[in-house]
Amino acid sequence: MAVLGDKIAANILAQTAEVPSIPWSGSFGGPEDGPLVAELNDEGVIPDEIFNKAMVTTVEEACASAARIGYPVMLKASEGGGGKGIRMSDNEEQLRNNFVQVQNEVPGSPMFMMQLCKNARHLEVQIVGDEHGNAVALNGRDCSTQRRFQKIFEEGPPTIAKPETFRKMELAAMRLTKSIGYIGAGTVEYLYNADEDKFFFLELNPRLQVEHPVTEGLTGVNLPSTQLQVAMGIPLSNMPEIRALYGKKDLLATNDPIDFLEEEYRPIGHHVIAARITAENPDEGFKPTSGKIERVKFQASPSVWGYFSVGNNGGIHEFADSQFGHLFATGPTREDARKSLVLALKQIDVRGEIRNPVEYLVQLLETNDFKANNIDTSWLDGIIRDKSVKTEIEDSTAVVGAAVFRSYANIKAEMAKLADSLAKGQTGVSEVANINSFPMEITFNGVKYPFQVRRSSPDRITLSLGEENIDVKIREQSDGSLLCNFGGSARKLYGQEEPLGLRLVLDGQTVILPNVFDPSELRSDVTGKVVRYLFEEGEEAPAGAPFVELEAMKMIMQLKTTEAGKISPALSAGSIINTGDLLANVELKDPSKVAKIEAFNGKLDIRSADSNQDPLHLLELALKGYPGVDQGTEVSRAFINADAEACVSQTLVLLEQYLAIESSFSGKALDLAVADLIAANKDNTAPVIDVVVAHLALKSRNEVVLTLLRSIASLPDRFPSFKVTSELSAMLDRLAALQGSDYTDVALVASSVKAEFNNPDLSARLSELSTFIMEDTPAAIASSRKLSVSVDLLSELFDHNDEKVARAALEVYVRRVYRAHDIVDVTFDTVDGIQLIKWKFTLRDLPDQEAPVRFGMLAVVDKAADVSGKLSGLLEHLKTAGANAPDGSDMLNTFHLAINERTRVPADAGAYATTLAADLKAQKDTLRSLGVRHVNYLVRQEGSPRYFTFLECHEYDEEPIRRDMRASFPYLLELTRLEGNYDLTRIDALGRNAQLWIGTEKRDDNVVVSRPRPQTIFLRAISHSMDTDKMDGADRLMVSAMDELDRALLNPLVTGTKKMDTAYPIQYGTASARIFLHVLNEFEADTQSVIKGFKGILDGLLAKHSTRLLSLRVDEIEVKARISYMVDGKKHVQPIRLVASSTSGDWLKTDAYLEYPDPITGVTKQFRSLEEAQAGVMQISPYPSSNTVQMKRASARRVGSTYAFDFLGLMEVGLIQQWAKRPDLTMPPSGSLLSAKELVMGADGEISEQTRPVGSNTIGMLAWIATIKSPEYPEGREVVIIANDVTVQSGSFGVAEDDFFFKASELARKRGIPRLYIACNSGARIGLIEDLKPKFKVEWIDEANPGQGFKYLYLSDEDYKALPEGTVEATKTMSGSETRWALDCIVGNTHGIGVENLRGSGLIAGETSRAYQETFTLSFVTGRSVGIGAYLVRLGQRTIQMVDGPLILTGYSALNKLLGKEVYTSQDQLGGPQVMIPNGVSHQQVPNDQEGVNAMLDWLSFVPKDVKSPPPILPAVDPVDRDIEFMPTKAAYDPRHMLAGAEVDGKWQSGFFDKGTFKEYLAGWGKSVVVGRARLGGVPMGVIAVETRLSERRIPADPANPESRETVEQQAGQVWFPDSAFKTAQAIADFNRGENLPLIIFANWRGFSGGTRDMANEILKFGAKIVDALREYKHPVFIYLPPNGELRGGAWVVVDPTINEQMMEMYADTESRGGILEPPGICEVKFRKQDQIKTMHRLDKELIELDAKLAAATADNAAEIKAAIAKRENTLLPLYLQIAHEFADLHDRAGRMKAKGVVRDALNWKRSREFFYWRASRRVFELELRKQVTGDGSTMTFEEATKVMQDMCPCDWDDDKAVLEWLKGDTAAIDTQVKALNADRVAAAVEAMLAKLSADERQNIVGRLR
Repeated sequence: MAVLGDKIAANILAQTAEVPSIPWSGSFGGPEDGPLVAELNDEGVIPDEIFNKAMVTTVEEACASAARIGYPVMLKASEGGGGKGIRMSDNEEQLRNNFVQVQNEVPGSPMFMMQLCKNARHLEVQIVGDEHGNAVALNGRDCSTQRRFQKIFEEGPPTIAKPETFRKMELAAMRLTKSIGYIGAGTVEYLYNADEDKFFFLELNPRLQVEHPVTEGLTGVNLPSTQLQVAMGIPLSNMPEIRALYGKKDLLATNDPIDFLEEEYRPIGHHVIAARITAENPDEGFKPTSGKIERVKFQASPSVWGYFSVGNNGGIHEFADSQFGHLFATGPTREDARKSLVLALKQIDVRGEIRNPVEYLVQLLETNDFKANNIDTSWLDGIIRDKSVKTEIEDSTAVVGAAVFRSYANIKAEMAKLADSLAKGQTGVSEVANINSFPMEITFNGVKYPFQVRRSSPDRITLSLGEENIDVKIREQSDGSLLCNFGGSARKLYGQEEPLGLRLVLDGQTVILPNVFDPSELRSDVTGKVVRYLFEEGEEAPAGAPFVELEAMKMIMQLKTTEAGKISPALSAGSIINTGDLLANVELKDPSKVAKIEAFNGKLDIRSADSNQDPLHLLELALKGYPGVDQGTEVSRAFINADAEACVSQTLVLLEQYLAIESSFSGKALDLAVADLIAANKDNTAPVIDVVVAHLALKSRNEVVLTLLRSIASLPDRFPSFKVTSELSAMLDRLAALQGSDYTDVALVASSVKAEFNNPDLSARLSELSTFIMEDTPAAIASSRKLSVSVDLLSELFDHNDEKVARAALEVYVRRVYRAHDIVDVTFDTVDGIQLIKWKFTLRDLPDQEAPVRFGMLAVVDKAADVSGKLSGLLEHLKTAGANAPDGSDMLNTFHLAINERTRVPADAGAYATTLAADLKAQKDTLRSLGVRHVNYLVRQEGSPRYFTFLECHEYDEEPIRRDMRASFPYLLELTRLEGNYDLTRIDALGRNAQLWIGTEKRDDNVVVSRPRPQTIFLRAISHSMDTDKMDGADRLMVSAMDELDRALLNPLVTGTKKMDTAYPIQYGTASARIFLHVLNEFEADTQSVIKGFKGILDGLLAKHSTRLLSLRVDEIEVKARISYMVDGKKHVQPIRLVASSTSGDWLKTDAYLEYPDPITGVTKQFRSLEEAQAGVMQISPYPSSNTVQMKRASARRVGSTYAFDFLGLMEVGLIQQWAKRPDLTMPPSGSLLSAKELVMGADGEISEQTRPVGSNTIGMLAWIATIKSPEYPEGREVVIIANDVTVQSGSFGVAEDDFFFKASELARKRGIPRLYIACNSGARIGLIEDLKPKFKVEWIDEANPGQGFKYLYLSDEDYKALPEGTVEATKTMSGSETRWALDCIVGNTHGIGVENLRGSGLIAGETSRAYQETFTLSFVTGRSVGIGAYLVRLGQRTIQMVDGPLILTGYSALNKLLGKEVYTSQDQLGGPQVMIPNGVSHQQVPNDQEGVNAMLDWLSFVPKDVKSPPPILPAVDPVDRDIEFMPTKAAYDPRHMLAGAEVDGKWQSGFFDKGTFKEYLAGWGKSVVVGRARLGGVPMGVIAVETRLSERRIPADPANPESRETVEQQAGQVWFPDSAFKTAQAIADFNRGENLPLIIFANWRGFSGGTRDMANEILKFGAKIVDALREYKHPVFIYLPPNGELRGGAWVVVDPTINEQMMEMYADTESRGGILEPPGICEVKFRKQDQIKTMHRLDKELIELDAKLAAATADNAAEIKAAIAKRENTLLPLYLQIAHEFADLHDRAGRMKAKGVVRDALNWKRSREFFYWRASRRVFELELRKQVTGDGSTMTFEEATKVMQDMCPCDWDDDKAVLEWLKGDTAAIDTQVKALNADRVAAAVEAMLAKLSADERQNIVGRLR
C-alpha cells in the first residue's frame, strides 16, 4: 500500500515515530492493544498484512471497531480529502448509514475509524523535507473553523497552543518527515485539546494545501519556490528565505548548515487569517451550489489580498470543488487581522446562480467566541445546527426588496418582449398594460403579500399593499444591481431567480424567498445526481427523515422530508438532476399539518422615497401614461402662482405631448396605428413602446387634458386682460378634431372652451349692441339674424342710462321673444322707478277672427327681494293694460319680471325658484283673474341671464323643463311633445337659439321591460334667417344642426362615460337623433310652390349630407315654417311642416303637412299630409317611444351597421349624387329614382314581390327587386338586392335564410340582372334543444364524488314519453326499479340549429359561385360577416368592404380562448380591410355605409343592365379627339397618371381616359399591376396597367405566433409576381363575367419573377390563369404597348392575341419595344465581345489600317502592331457595346412587330385615345350585331358571321368610324336584314329536318302547321 497520501499509512507511520495518536482502528487504546508499527519495505510501502489490520472493510467490522474505540467515532476514507469521505457517527444506526455514504463518496478507497476527539482544535504544522534527509517545520496553522470537516478559516500562528507544546508538535512533525524520508512540502495535522494541553496525530497531507499562503505570510518563505529548490536538490539550509527565517545573516551561505531539530526560527510578530470563498449555501448547512457566475468583484488592500479561480461570466459545475476564492488578511495582532478580513469580506460582490457564504463569514468573524478564540472543530457545525448565527434582514425589508426586484424585472421583461414583438411587426399590444400596472404577490415566511405595482415614472414604482403606498426610486447600475431608495435610505439590491425561489442580496445580505411548492412534492435544491433512495416505494417516512442521498460537488448529502408520509421515488439511482427537479412524491400522513399561507393584513411601515416632485414633471409623466398622478392637485400646484402667459405656454407644451401621441391613433384601428408606428420606426422600437404604453393609458391621460382645459377656461376670470393666442386657438381646434369615441370628452370640452373664447369682450359687445338697436325700428331689429347671439344680452341694457336705449332694448327683446306672434301695440311706463313695457299680441298662425288678443307686460325690478312688496301694484298696471279673465275664461296673458341686480344663482336653482314662486303663490288669485298663463323671471348674472317660468296650470310653481329658456321657447320648440313619452335631460348647446335634450323612454310601471332603454337626442332650434328657402341658407342651417349633434354625441351622458341617474338601464353609445328646426321667417308664395321648393332643397341636403346624417344616426328631420299669401286683400299665414323621417321604415322619407294650431296654446294640434290625396286631418301626438323599426335600427347600429331597409334610402340618396356628377344630363324626378318591391317567400318555397310593413320579416334575410334610374339607364334598370337582417338572430344563417337567399340569388341569375349582396351577419346559426335542458339527468360513476365523471345522460320515463316522437334517440335501461332512457342522440323538433344549417350554407355557396359565372355579383360588407357570410362574399368575388366590416371565420374572442391568452384585440385584426385589401379579397374600402352604397352605384355604372346587353355608353364629356398630354417616360412613373391624367407643376396633363372616370380597384393587392374601370369617350372599359416603380408587399406578423415576423418584400416594376399575376387574371375574369367590358391592357412587362420564392408561391400557376382568363374572354380585348414600354419573353406569351384571336388585338406604340430578351441580354448570347471586335475591324478606319499593317508586318514589328490593335479595341469596346445594343434594339421596334404581323398596327401615343375610342366603340357595336347575326343555337362560325356582316355593311369594313356610324345610325335597315337572315336560318333548319322525313310525314306536319 502506498504511504504518502494515505491516511491509514500515515497513522501507522506516526505511531512508529512515536507521535501521539488517538484511539483508532489501528490502535484503539484498549486491552491487548498494541499500536500498529511498521517499517517501510524496499518498495517504500507498508506491508499489506499490517496495513489491512487498520482497515474496516464491512459494516460489521466498522461496528465492532466502534464498539472497541467508543462512540462517537469518525469513519474515514483513507484516500479522501477536502471533507470528502468522512462521517461522524454517534451510534451504530448512524454508522451503518454513514458507511454507505463514505463508500459512495470515495469509491474503492480503504476505510478506517478514529475516535472523535471532542473540544479539540485542528492545528497543523507546515513541513518541508529535502533529499538530503533534512526536514524543517515552518510554523503552523489553526484550522479549527470547519463545516463538514472542511476548513472555512485558517489562521496562524496557532496561538491557542502553548509555545512549548506547539514546539513539540513541530519536532514530532519533523521526526515523522525524516523517518519516512519525505521529500517536498507537506502538512502534519493534529487534534489539540487546549484544556489538557495534549495533541494527537490526525493525518499527514503530502502536498501543498490551499491555505499555504498563511504560512508564507507568517514566515516569508515562498513555498512553491521552496518546492522547486528541493526538486533541484538544494539543501534546505542553503535556501535564502529559510535562512532569513532562522535569523542567519548570510542568506547566501552554502556551508552553514542549520540543525532544525535544535535551532529555532525567529519569533513571529504578526498574525494572518484566511477565509475560503465557496459556492455554498450557509442557510442550508453550507450545501454546495453550482451554476453561472456573472460577476466577481474584489479590491485588494495592503492588509488583505486574495485570488479567485473563476472570473466574470464564469461558472462552477456540479462536479467541481465548491471553493473558488481565498482571502488572506494580515495584521500586527489576531484582532487586527480579523478586522481587516471583515472589512474585505463586506466589500466582496459575487453574483450569479450560485450561493456564497460571504456575509455569513462576516457574522462568524464578529461572534464573541471567534474574537476570544474560544472555538473548536465542532464550533461551526454547532452554530449551523442551532442556527445561532444568521444574516438578519427584517421581513418587511426583505418583502419590499423582493417586490422591487421582481417588479423591475417584470417591467424589463415586458418591455423586452414588447420590443421584440414590435420588431417582428407584431401589432398586438394587449399585454402592454402589464408594464405600468400589475399585481405582484410575494410570499415569505408563510405570509402572502399581495402588492399592486404602479410604475409612476421611468425610475419610480409605487407598491400598494392595502392602504399603504410605498414609493420606490430605482436606478439600475452598470453591473445589473439596483440602487433603490426606500425605507428611509438608499439600498443596493441584487436578485437571482432560482428554481426553488428568489435569492435576494440586499445591502450585501442574502435572503431566500422560496417558491411555494406543493408539500407532497420533494424537490432537489442542488445540481448533481441521485446516489440512492433511503425508502422503498410506498414505505412510510417520518417527518425530518433523510429520504435520498445526492452527490453534488464531490459531496454526498441527504435531503429530508418535511412531513410524514409514504414515499414514491420519482427517479432512479444515477439520475442526473438539476435544482428544482422532482425527486419524490409524498402521500401525506396528515395533510392538515401542511403550513398554510396566510394573507398579510398589517402594515409594513416602510418609508417611501422622497416624492416631492415638480408638478409639471408629474403632469408630463401622466401624459406619458404613468399612473398615479392626481391631475387636479398637480395642475393647481403648477399654475397657482403662474401668470396667464406662463399658464398658456406650459399648457401648450403638455397638450402638444398629448397630441404627439394621439395623432397616431385618432380615427384609426389600434392595430393599424401600431403598424404605422412600426413602419415609421423600423430601426428603433423604443419610441413605439413609449407611444403605445401612453396611448393605452388614454383614460387617465384624458383626465389630465380635461383638467388642463378647465384650467385654461378659467383664465379670463383670473386675468381680466387675458387674450387668446393663435397658438392656443389652434391647439383647441386640433383637440376638437380628434376622431373616435375615446376622445369624445376631450373634443367636446375643447370645442366648448374654444366657443367661450370666441365670445367678444362684454363691454365691447354691449357697446355694439346699444348702437345696433338704435339703427332701425325695433320691429326690424327684432327680425334680424344678426341679433341671434345677443338676445340675452339685451337685458344688460334694460337699465341703460339713456332711456331711449333702455326702451329700445326692452321693445326689441319683447318683439324678438314673441316673433312668432303679431304684436299689435307697445307702450312704456315708469312706476316707482320701475320700467314697464306692455304689449298686445295675437298668434300669427291663426286667422284674425280665430286669434284671441293677449296681453303682456315686462317689469324691470332692481332686486328679487323687492318683488313681494311691489308685485300687487305691478299686477294692477297689467290690469289697466287690458288683461283680465272672467271666470272660466282661458288663460292667455303673460307677465315678465326682469331682476336687474346681478345674482349668482346656483346651478341647481330649485331652492331659488321656490323662493320666487312663493311671491307668485301669494298673488295666485290675482294672477288668475288677470288671465296670466305664465310668469317669466329674467335674472341677470355674470354671463347669460337665468330664466324661470311659472305656469298657472301648475299653481304657479316652476316648470323645471322651461328653466333657462326665454318665455316663448317652449312654444316655439314644441317641448310639450317631448315630455309625453320621454324623460328629458338638457345638455349644453352651442347656439343661443338651439337646445339639446337627451330623451330616454319613460318607465311604464305596467310593463316589465328588462332591455336597456335607448336614448334619443332631440335637437330643437329656431331660425331667424331670411334665406332658408334657398339652398345656401338651408345648407347653413343643416350644417349648424349637425354640428350641434356632433357635440351632443360626444357628451358623456350619451357615450356612457358618465351614467344617468335612472331607475332603469340605458343603452349608451347608440343614441339616435331627431332634428326640429322652426323657421320664423314667412315665405310669400302659394303652398304648393313653397313645399315643392322646400322638398327639393331637403332632397338635395339629404344627398349632400347623407354620410354625415347616417353617422349622426338622424332618424327624423322636421322643418316648421310659415307661408303668407293674400286672399281678398287680406294676408293669411299658413304653418307648414316638412318632415324627413325613418320611423316608418324608409330612410328619411320626406313628406309635407299643413298645420292647424290650438288657438289658446298655439301648439299644433292637427295636421294634414299634402302627399296623400285622400289624407284627412289627423291629430298631432307626442313623439312616440321606440317602435319595432326604431329598435331594429338601433340594434343594427350597435353592431356598426345600418338597418337593412335603410339601405334603400341610402341608395336613393346615392342616385341623386350620381346624377349630380352629370349635370349635362336631365335627372328624373327625385322621388322616382328608386322603386323597390320586397321579395317574400311563400309557403310553397317560392318568392314573389309583395308590399308589407317595414320590419315585419321573421327571418334574418331580406331581398328586393329594385328599379333604379341612373345616368346610364335613366329609364330604369333592375337589380336584385339581398341583405342580412342583423336584427333577427344576429343575422345568422339558418335553413330558412339559406333557402330564401338561394331563391333570391337564383332569380337574379336566371334573369341575368345584377345581384347585390349587403353582408352583415354572424355566420351559420347554432343552437340546442332548449326544452331538454331542464329535463335531462346524469348517471354519475360515483354520485358522492362527481369528480370521477359520469356514465351517460338520460331522461326519466315520464319525461321521455312526454316528448314528441323523434325528439331523441334513446336506449331503455333500468336502474333498480327506475326506468331510464339513456340518450344516444338528440334530434329535436326545431329545424335550423345544427348540421342542417351547414347543408344550407353549402347550398348558397354553390349558388353564389354559379351567380358569379352567370351574372354580375357585387358584395358590400357593412358589418362583421362570419363563416359562410364571409365565404359568400368571397365567392361573389367583387367586394366592397366598410372599414368596420371584418370578414372572419372565427371571432377573435373565441380564438383568444383557444390560444389561452389575449392575442387578438379586435375582429379587424383577423379580417378587417387591413387584411382583406392586401390579400385581394376586397376590391375597395369605404369609410361608411353611404359611401359603400355610392361605391356600389359607381361600379354599377360600368355594368350592363343584364348579362346579354352591352355595357352602358354615356355621352362623352371629354373630347375623344383631344391629345393625350401625359407622356410615359423611360424613368419610373405612376401609371395612374397615364390612365387618368395628373396635376404636374400646377398644370393639368390629361391622360388616356375621360377625365375623372378612372376608378382603381384591388389597389392594395399585387401592387405591381394596376387594375380598374374607366370610360373612353363614354365607353366603359376594363383597364390593366403596369406599375413601373418599385413597390412593397407587406406580409403581417401573426399575433398568435410570437415568433412570427412581419415580412416586407420588394417588388420591382414591370415584373409579374405571383400576387400581381393572380390579380391580373382575377380582374380579367371580373371584366368578362357580368360586366361585358371591352378590355385594354397597357402591356409593359419585362417578364415574370422566377426566383425560388416566387416559383414556390406558384407564379407559373397564376401566369397560366392569365391565359385561361383571356382565352375565355367574350368581349373585345386590346393589348397596347405604351410609349417607352416593353413586352418580353413569357410576359408577351400570356397576352399574345393568338390566345383568343376572335376577341384580342395587339398594338404597339412607335416608341415601344417587344422581344424575347432585352438588348443587353440578347447581346450576351448573339452579339458577344468577339462579334463586337469583328464589327470594329470592319468599320473602324484605324483598325482597318492596323490590320493591313499586321498582314504585311515582319516578326520584328508584329508584336508592336498587335499591342496597338489591342489598345484600340479596348478604347472602342464601350462604344461598340452601345452599338451592339442599338443593333439588337432595332429588332424590337414597332415596325418589325407590324411587319411580322404580331401587332395589328403601330400607334402614336398622343392620338391613340381617338383611335381606341373608334376601335373599341366599333367592336362593342359589332359584337352586338354579331350576336344577332349568329342567333341562339346557330352553327355559324365566327368567320362566316364576319362575312355576313361585311356583306351587310355599305362602307369600308376597315374604317372603324364609318362602320360605327353605320351600326349606330342605320339600325332599321340592319334589323330588317337580321330578321330576314334569321327567317332564312329557320327555314333552312326546317327544310333540313323535313328532308329527313318521308313524304307522308312531311305532308302530315305541313298540314298540322296550317
